[in-house]
Amino acid sequence: MASKSSALALSWRSWVASDLVRVGPYWLQLVWTALFCAALALFFTLLGFVFNARGLAAWLDIDRWLYWYPKNLVVSATVGYMIHGLFELVGRAIGGPAALRRLSGARRNLFHIGVPMAGVVIGWPLGLLFAGADVADWFGRAYDAGVITGTLVLAALITFVLHLLFQSKARQIEAERSATESQLRLLQGQMEPHFLFNTLATVQSLIDEDTAKARAMLEAFTDYLRSSLGQLRGDDVTLRAELELAEAYLRLMQMRMDERLRFSIEADTAAREALLPSLL
Repeated sequence: MASKSSALALSWRSWVASDLVRVGPYWLQLVWTALFCAALALFFTLLGFVFNARGLAAWLDIDRWLYWYPKNLVVSATVGYMIHGLFELVGRAIGGPAALRRLSGARRNLFHIGVPMAGVVIGWPLGLLFAGADVADWFGRAYDAGVITGTLVLAALITFVLHLLFQSKARQIEAERSATESQLRLLQGQMEPHFLFNTLATVQSLIDEDTAKARAMLEAFTDYLRSSLGQLRGDDVTLRAELELAEAYLRLMQMRMDERLRFSIEADTAAREALLPSLL
């Protein structure tokens, strides 16, 4: 049960981050969007009652709730999934998760503000159409400056609220991620000296007994250092680089353990090009 809760939490965090790094099955990302749209529809229904309901009887009128909530849900879902799709489309066009992480603060904010605003502007009229509204009449009145202004203001307001919500959560997630990375690097710093000293001691002991093996072990050790130091320069690396590091490490261990350790690494070309956090 705990592992399922953890998986759900990680999936939710990846949905909030909107950086295309998806955790868990993709259908769960669609479920989060649906739940968010349902909550947004409830908010707009309540807002409508606040401005239009007259008296307690209107608030307790179930038929009015059953009429307006589904319509708001259709509009919210259309806008929500439009934004969801645009995040995927524009994000992939930019270059995917790695490219998004490399964006400067201003460009990253533009991405997270511009995409929801475009989703609202495109999805809102479509949502009205799907909800059964007279879209032709709406577009006819849209030439009125007041309607245009109101539309833009509402789109900007919704986008701004969504941006504040997601940015706040994203900052929290990023802070937790940075803290985790710091702990991992600290752990790595504590582990590496022990590994380095043991390897050098083994090489030293082999110099007189088996010069060829000492030379081979030193070469494998150099390959390991080259791979590990190269990966420390970036946040994301390919699985190919990670496997090369693992292979260099295992070759070192194999020389120390002889026949007690045997290994093989198998990964197809597509898998080797996948991106993942460095030193995972």
